[in-house]
Amino acid sequence: MGWGFALATWAAWGCGASGAQGSGAAAPAAGAQAASSAASSFAPPSNLAPARWRVLGPFMQAGASREAALDQDYLAPLGGEAAARLEPSTSLELGGKRLSVRELPGGDATVDLHALYENDTDLEVAYAYGELEWPRDEVLQASFGSDDGAAVWVNGERVHRLVTAGRGVSPDSDHFAVPLRAGSNRLLIKVENGSGDWGFALRLYDAEGQRRARELVARRQLEALELGPESERFMLDAEFPRLVYRNAEGARVVFADAPLAVRWFDPELREVQRPEQPGRYIAVVEQATRDGYTHRSMLTFAKLAPGALPPLDGRAPPYAERPLLRAELFPGLNEAQRAELSRHVWRAVSDYLGRGENAAIARLGLLEAAAAPPAAAEPQWLASGFIRDAERQLALRMQLEGRSARAIAPPSKLTPAAPVLRSGSERDAGIAPGTVQRLRGVAKDWLKEDPNGFVVMLVRNGVVFMHEAFGGFEKEQGFNPASIGKMMAGLTFARAVDQGLINFDDPVSKVFPEWQHERTAKVTFRHCFQHIAGLPAHVSHGGLYNPYLDNAFLVQDTAFVEPLREHRYNGDSYNLTGKALELITGKTMWRLLYENVQKPFGEPVAQFDLGFGDKFTARYLAKVGQMLLQDGAYGDQRLYSPGFLRQLLPQQVAAHAPGFPDQKLEWGIGQTWLPDSPDESRDKAPLSPNTFGHGAGSGTIFRVDPDHQLIVVIGRNGNAGWGTNQRLAAKFIASLAQGLDAPKRAAPKAAEPMASAVE
Repeated sequence: MGWGFALATWAAWGCGASGAQGSGAAAPAAGAQAASSAASSFAPPSNLAPARWRVLGPFMQAGASREAALDQDYLAPLGGEAAARLEPSTSLELGGKRLSVRELPGGDATVDLHALYENDTDLEVAYAYGELEWPRDEVLQASFGSDDGAAVWVNGERVHRLVTAGRGVSPDSDHFAVPLRAGSNRLLIKVENGSGDWGFALRLYDAEGQRRARELVARRQLEALELGPESERFMLDAEFPRLVYRNAEGARVVFADAPLAVRWFDPELREVQRPEQPGRYIAVVEQATRDGYTHRSMLTFAKLAPGALPPLDGRAPPYAERPLLRAELFPGLNEAQRAELSRHVWRAVSDYLGRGENAAIARLGLLEAAAAPPAAAEPQWLASGFIRDAERQLALRMQLEGRSARAIAPPSKLTPAAPVLRSGSERDAGIAPGTVQRLRGVAKDWLKEDPNGFVVMLVRNGVVFMHEAFGGFEKEQGFNPASIGKMMAGLTFARAVDQGLINFDDPVSKVFPEWQHERTAKVTFRHCFQHIAGLPAHVSHGGLYNPYLDNAFLVQDTAFVEPLREHRYNGDSYNLTGKALELITGKTMWRLLYENVQKPFGEPVAQFDLGFGDKFTARYLAKVGQMLLQDGAYGDQRLYSPGFLRQLLPQQVAAHAPGFPDQKLEWGIGQTWLPDSPDESRDKAPLSPNTFGHGAGSGTIFRVDPDHQLIVVIGRNGNAGWGTNQRLAAKFIASLAQGLDAPKRAAPKAAEPMASAVE
């Protein structure tokens, strides 16, 4: 959930984002013990929405646009959307299939249409109908979220309509008025789906509920209060600026009269009272919330020597009549057009470099890149201004908390060397003749349904027997691995576990003492990897760039959820494990990723968040897969101790979280079972039932089959829909399985699917 969204939400509830709360340098605030529950100070509003919904669907969109799907009246046989009243016995005959009403819980529950209709969810529409008895004529406020577009009717009048795609269900996404009348009221919600998750959530609030909702929005999105200097300039002069909140009203709601404690540190990380020498200055800020938590943050400021950089904030671009942008970047523009665009680009850059914290980081980054250029053997992104800034903030936190760094040892040298990938024939790989030709046909058929291109790399017994690109892709092209980055995060953390620096079942509070709070004391790092730590989203609170991300999660997220009770797929809990690893090693996660799971394989890849990757290659994933098949060894390097990698495989979640309601759910350390069977059962998998890997929203496929010594990589940047991609990928893998000589049908097992191929 972004900061801009939170500000918009605050405004939607009738509170502006202006004003300021004063603060000056002061002694650090004492760390307040978090209250046993946030409910006493920030009581959740009572949701007045219907307690039950009657759901009818799914109706196929039949190739119509999202907008047309929302406007088409699928309930015409029942009198139309405006007059519809769905009873438990209501049904419709559609295309030879009878659609019947099914009842689902409402209230605070999210209506999960994807779970209700399972595989029949792509390009579909469904309705939910509810009734609400109300004692008087009154206008309530709706807080609504949908995945994807939606329309809402109240007593036959449409009160909301939104065409959208690519968002998840958040009940704070949309706000609109809901006019109720005395007596019975009819509510009808229509939700369309492109692909993937599908559903909605509705909250209805009266005046008191709206007040409480406003307070919760402020309490759960502290970054949206926008703490910074009064001038909004992060460039220092002779004195440190006074820090204020742009949203002063929200700050008063959250912090009441608690003082804002600010400490300033110079480029050598010495605490100072005024900025004297040029360089980076960091403000460390603490403040107690009204419900007893202590919120911590850091802000970066820059003091530049005169003439250190050329003017970057002029109102007019230099050489105004000559384009600054290269012609090859904009082949469709003539010189006059490029000159015009250059003027606007220059002004945009000037504004960006003139105010805000990013301006200070960018200017410092320019100076540091001149003084200390990136190491020739390392990717340039590893020395970006943002990462350099994060390194200094991490060093300061280590210093303030008296932590000593413990290094992860580099991979050990292996003699004799383990096998590395090599190109070969189907025969060399133990694949039946004609398999590759058949797979080419499947890939071409794939493109007919989904024009998004992709690259395929297939490996068996260390032999690359197929490496081809389709639909305009190139074989060595980088692609978006999306959530497969979680697997790399798990592998990085696992290297620290393997070397005894931390354990998967250690409580998170072992690294973050604040997490000894009664709500979070039982949360372990394994729980974070299993997605049951209670965190809700991806890249929240600034992600890995926030030096106090663990504090932000505790104060803004876990204060309002119940950990170890629900499996909520997210990237935040992975970033939490990354912040722990940073405080153990004294290195940022970007460098830890590079040193532990990127550099050993020598591929040009990039990953800036632990919840997802940014750019991988097919060869990179294949090398990682081969290392996993070889029990942690690749070439002359051993990355993991023999047998250790078995600990990463999916295990029963409830075995590590007593009382967890789902007794069947299994999850690993950045890994899941991937059977590619229609009903997702492992015993019907076309490959081995022990095939594992990780899924990806981009459509990228990564499978490792230890029983067949097989690796499947299909890299892509997008797809026509989650269900379509899964179906076509399963078809490809089923065709591949036909080419395996004497396919093994080993029984599913969780302990030992990876056997050492070296030593």
